[in-house]
Amino acid sequence: MREYESRNVESDENKIDIIQGIVKGWKCFKKTWWLLLILAAVGVGIAGVYRLFFFKPVYTASSSFTVGTNGESSSANTYSTQITMEQMSATFPYILESGALRSVVMEDLGLTELDADITASALENTSLFQISVTSSDPDLSYNVLQSVINNYPQVARYIVGNTSLTLLDTTGVPSAPSNSIGKRTLLACGTGGGALVYLIILIIFSYTRRTVMSGDNLKRYTNVECVGTVPQNYMKRRSNKNNQLMLIDRRTTTPSFTEAMNTLYIRSSRRLKREDQKVFVITSAAEGEGKSTISSNLALTYAMKGHKVLLIDGDLRHPSVGEKFGMQNDWGFDSVLREEKDLEEAVCAYKDTGLDILAGSRPVNQNRIASLLGNQAVREKLDAWREMYDYIIIDTPPCGILQDASFLASYSDAVLMVIRQDYQPVNRVIAGLELLADTGTRILGYVINNEAMTFGSYGYGRYGYGNYGYGKYGYHKYGKYGGYGYGESRPEDGQSAAEEEDA
Repeated sequence: MREYESRNVESDENKIDIIQGIVKGWKCFKKTWWLLLILAAVGVGIAGVYRLFFFKPVYTASSSFTVGTNGESSSANTYSTQITMEQMSATFPYILESGALRSVVMEDLGLTELDADITASALENTSLFQISVTSSDPDLSYNVLQSVINNYPQVARYIVGNTSLTLLDTTGVPSAPSNSIGKRTLLACGTGGGALVYLIILIIFSYTRRTVMSGDNLKRYTNVECVGTVPQNYMKRRSNKNNQLMLIDRRTTTPSFTEAMNTLYIRSSRRLKREDQKVFVITSAAEGEGKSTISSNLALTYAMKGHKVLLIDGDLRHPSVGEKFGMQNDWGFDSVLREEKDLEEAVCAYKDTGLDILAGSRPVNQNRIASLLGNQAVREKLDAWREMYDYIIIDTPPCGILQDASFLASYSDAVLMVIRQDYQPVNRVIAGLELLADTGTRILGYVINNEAMTFGSYGYGRYGYGNYGYGKYGYHKYGKYGGYGYGESRPEDGQSAAEEEDA
């Protein structure tokens, strides 16, 4: 048997599809939306503290005026006035920086230090001029402004000649800060800051969390094929608990879920028929990935296609398959293994579908499970039941947590692994596949469960015949058995992939 193939996950380039990134981000948001509210509240609190203890208000006084030369009317638009205005606009910053004007203003006001900023601007192609003074003291701002207006012609005379300023308007002593922060501004800044921090955290978390989003994610690390994807199934709330069971024969189950199970049936049965195999295990790397739901519905799908099927709840610690079908049975797989009951006495037939269920509702003593499942009597039982059923499906505990799955896999023909989308790190999934490979049982493939519904998720591009694993038709060749995949040969000339799928 070909050695299990895997590549170093850490050295592989981290490429995440944009749509998958959005889906992952949306899932992270649904789990951490409360963090956004907390960060927004913290942001508003920080903004409030800043305003209360660290905010320094400043006041701005300003005046508009016109400039004239040699006693000309300030409104005369002469050539010399225009030249003077342009010179003033160009030289005023220099005058401020040289300190000449500031020294005159300080002397005029009797100050040893001028704690104010003076700025000036001119309206292009006009003689209009504006001076603004900003300071933490409103009275100082106004006094400095008046001193600048009175003393500026004296300082500018040495550069642009005699000038006169005609005051047009002034703000007077400012009564409110020019940088005031209102409640709405405070709330917007705090909330926006918190939201920005949350967005950064969300992006970093989404794009650094290496989880399985699609079959393509694992193709870079292993030769095991994806045999299907199962979408999220949202069920309406019903008063009758029995109506909430997620089974394909229930009206509350969505058509997309049923379609996914039909596709999984086609692909898995085709692989099993080629090697005349009947017994396969369904497991997962960790709890909460939906393996029992997949096992129950896939077994029911096989039965509804006309096969005689035995579904075994191999999770003796936490049996749940019976509950999936609304059954209560004290006799389960362990009862048959201990020879307490015959198979015919322990199984429950589900309606008239041809599905028999061997599922107890009582957990088995933890200390006895290893001896029960590690006994070769399990293999003998399964070999005997092969003659009675077309297919035997065994639901097991997670392979990455307990050895139970490895025991049962070693007695089976194949293993199907369920991987919940964006749930477990890639490394943990790879480790689970390696544990299964060590049993010597062929890995049938893996199923991506609970896939988020996005544009183009269904139909022939997704569940059909063009996306998952048939080479140009997605075919992989790994020798006779395809490693741990099934390595189908390519369709013969003239035969389409769709015809091969139905074969």
